[in-house]
Amino acid sequence: MQQKQRQEVILFYNSLLSAERAGVEVLSSLVHEIEDNNLKIILGIFMRDEGINCQIFSTLIKNSGEEPGKKTGDFVQKVTHTRQRRLFENRLAGIFHPT
Repeated sequence: MQQKQRQEVILFYNSLLSAERAGVEVLSSLVHEIEDNNLKIILGIFMRDEGINCQIFSTLIKNSGEEPGKKTGDFVQKVTHTRQRRLFENRLAGIFHPT
């Protein structure tokens, strides 16, 4: 494989790795908030799979002679922002429509 192609593949692997890390982080925070045990089990399986994918992409990158990136995808920030907005909207609803 040519050097340019190799670098493109490694960049692609790193982008997938950062997305998988984001998935692990989001699922990890959500699983602690869920009360439904069946849903917790399912989310735990997804989180495990995301973690396995992180290991796979890290290994592919290392086997290409590079070090895996340290970034976590922006999905974490999107979920955090959405959750904060929902909390804010719920607080406003409580102020303007008290029970």
